[in-house]
Amino acid sequence: TNAAGDLYVEQLEKEMEPNLVTITVVEDGQEVAAGEYDAPDFLLNTVTDIHELHHLDETPSFLNGYQLSNYSMLSIHYADTTGEAHYEDTCDYLTIESDGTYYLLEIRADRQIEDILAKGQIADKDDVLAYEISAEAYAVLHGLFEKP
Repeated sequence: TNAAGDLYVEQLEKEMEPNLVTITVVEDGQEVAAGEYDAPDFLLNTVTDIHELHHLDETPSFLNGYQLSNYSMLSIHYADTTGEAHYEDTCDYLTIESDGTYYLLEIRADRQIEDILAKGQIADKDDVLAYEISAEAYAVLHGLFEKP
């Protein structure tokens, strides 16, 4: 990990500890796969990898009004190990593809994910932080549901 990732992990270990990741894959608006992962290495690697990404300076313009039909939702659930955490206990993300480019969208406001999913689209007012990710990272989420 890089220095920022190391610092994040150190702080995370003091306050909050990831204890479950849920992943849901949606194709053509229908849930096609879902899973839960609680393996400590998977959890820590997932959280660290996300926090090592660099968000885009500007949110891509296509996101305003973007209709959700094919995406993965990733929710990371945390356990408060100190009783002193000052933030929500779940972080929600969507992964999407647009014109051959892949994005991880961090849904920043608490409980906003439910509103976005109910509407089926991302609105201009939604507090979304966008990261560009590789096709390989996008494929990994879908690969979690493939049988060997």
